[in-house]
Amino acid sequence: SSSMSSCWDQTISGYNEYLKAQKEDAEKTGIKTLVSLFKFNGYNVDCIFDRQDVAEVTPLTKSNYRPSGGTNLLDAMGGVMMKINALLAEKKKTDRESVIITILTDGEENQSRTFRTPDIKVMVEKAEGKNWGFMFLGANIDAFHAGSAMGFNYNNTLQFNTVNAAETMRSASAMTARMKGAYASGLDTSSTYAATAFYDQERSAAVGDTDGSK
Repeated sequence: SSSMSSCWDQTISGYNEYLKAQKEDAEKTGIKTLVSLFKFNGYNVDCIFDRQDVAEVTPLTKSNYRPSGGTNLLDAMGGVMMKINALLAEKKKTDRESVIITILTDGEENQSRTFRTPDIKVMVEKAEGKNWGFMFLGANIDAFHAGSAMGFNYNNTLQFNTVNAAETMRSASAMTARMKGAYASGLDTSSTYAATAFYDQERSAAVGDTDGSK
């Protein structure tokens, strides 16, 4: 949304660091990693790129990420989950990839027209039963309250300060790598969350407390 303009540069640099770390993790572990990026603003949900090999993804820039509009968070989440579901439905169950969805927002939902919070909660619970994992990163809201309403728990929810957007993305990247490893080892989503939860120091960095305390 428009309010992300205050951390525009940090979001871009943090996201690009996220990508770089995922490329390195894929090279080190050999885990095939496909990446999609969606941005939501006002009544739009736009796909920047879809299911690209992480090694081939180009960095985010101010030309393809320009904060604007309101926060149609629920429509973005619901629409993306439906898109992924349709793609996976075309494959045999044994051929379906694990899915990790990272949601980043700096404000409360205010413009969705199709999905409501209870809808998303049901969709998240069903998706987690099919080995989908989620991370919810929220600023300028109570991320834990908002995340809980949508079906997320403490382990995979991160409160952040927009001035620490880059640090937040580094924390998200580290947890993504942990989750990929957990899924690759055969853990289900519940066990994956327990084994890969955000560390205290990652939570501290995201809100700006650099002394490492909770």
